[in-house]
Amino acid sequence: MVQRVSGLASGMDVDSIVTKMVQAQRVPLDKLVQKKQTLLWQRESYRDFNTKILDFRNNKLSTYRLEGTFNSKKVSIGGDTGAISAKVNGAVTGSNMTVKVESLGTAATNASTDSLDLTGTSVITGPQTFYVNGKKIVTDENETLNSILAKITNQTNVSAYYDENVKKVSFIAKNTGKMTIKDMNSQEDLPDKMDTIQLSGDFLTNTLKMGAGTAGKQASVYVNGIKYEPNSNVFTANGVEITLLRESQGAGSNLSISTDSDAMVDKIKSFVTDYNAMLKSLTDTIDETRYRDYAPLTEEQKKSMTDTQIEQWEKKAKSGLLRNDDILSKAVQNMRYSIMSNVDAGTGSKYKNLASIGITTGSYLENGKLYLDETKLRAAIEADPNAVKNIFTSKGDLTDSTKNVGVAEQMYRSFNDIQKSIMNKIGYTSLDDSTSRDESIIGKQIYNLTKQIQSGEDRIKDLEDRYYKQFSAMETAINSYNSQSAYLSNAFK
Repeated sequence: MVQRVSGLASGMDVDSIVTKMVQAQRVPLDKLVQKKQTLLWQRESYRDFNTKILDFRNNKLSTYRLEGTFNSKKVSIGGDTGAISAKVNGAVTGSNMTVKVESLGTAATNASTDSLDLTGTSVITGPQTFYVNGKKIVTDENETLNSILAKITNQTNVSAYYDENVKKVSFIAKNTGKMTIKDMNSQEDLPDKMDTIQLSGDFLTNTLKMGAGTAGKQASVYVNGIKYEPNSNVFTANGVEITLLRESQGAGSNLSISTDSDAMVDKIKSFVTDYNAMLKSLTDTIDETRYRDYAPLTEEQKKSMTDTQIEQWEKKAKSGLLRNDDILSKAVQNMRYSIMSNVDAGTGSKYKNLASIGITTGSYLENGKLYLDETKLRAAIEADPNAVKNIFTSKGDLTDSTKNVGVAEQMYRSFNDIQKSIMNKIGYTSLDDSTSRDESIIGKQIYNLTKQIQSGEDRIKDLEDRYYKQFSAMETAINSYNSQSAYLSNAFK
């Protein structure tokens, strides 16, 4: 370690002189540092864009490529419209249904036979053990009535309440009709199902004064002539959720299942919006201005600038880092190719591409932005909803999965390849980890630059040490000369 001395003997500013002497030698090193910083910013830009692509692919295209997204159905009720309500709640297996309600289901109930000397906040002293529909309930020491009833509600198929007005507890089954009461904690060999709420235990009979209760009743309804006895007045048949409101009159209700054009239009509108947003983000990045005169600032340059000036400079220095990027340009090409593809499901439909259902591109200057003719789209949906669905969701021919692939499915696949290309270029290391040697393209470049910069720093340090050593020798010589001069001066006085 060379001892660095200031110019005490010579009166020279040695630090300043050495700094200026090595300044020219730092220029190549500063360029390496700037190049590395540019690569770090570029890698960050890739990662930011990869996040956008991931969101577009996994949260948007993944939905538009599914048949269920476009299998929108609606149900209308004819005949007795007051006996039921209905809505599509799954994959509908038919187009028309008949429903006739013979009787509504009722839930089993039970209640205190007399007013209680309790309130909801009354403390029940001592732990209690009892059974509700075969489920063993154990209470803690000094629980309130309300907390015990909450345990019953949470742990059994019965809801328990306390009515402050009449000072009685009431139980009601969570489902109508018969209840499953078998349980691993059953205190006796109970049947699988019972119409009434089964209670056992002194706490229920003596403290809460529960009675025999009222039996529940199964609902009875005919769907397409087949009798159903559901455990609720709300059930699903053939993908349609039916709610029983009263007994049917006359021949009952007629359900007609049809395509929900409004829902399909809304889904396709969303696709167009999401597509245009992704396309704009890509093209804006590819076309972003590159300010080549604005290289990353060195630490020395930053010393003479304000924070605002540094921020403004770096904004331009970071601009256009992905301008005309090959990977992003490929993504745009893939998107444009997808929207021009034909999808023939073999049905002979005239609706085979986006243009045929009213989705077209704007002028060349708009980079392929999509526009939607809603009137034309609705006409296509009414005429052939399956063909419209296939344009987006088809997975390809059975013999060749690369042919007749739907628009959303194509883009979903192609963006997977784009993401792989990005990760091949930037790797998986942390943005701050510039010393890890990953095998990505930019990772290798950063690693090599880091080694070159370290070597450059070592050379600069060696050069500075040599200069300081020379100045130190000069200072020593001057000190020696000054000492001799002072001696001679004193000798001739």
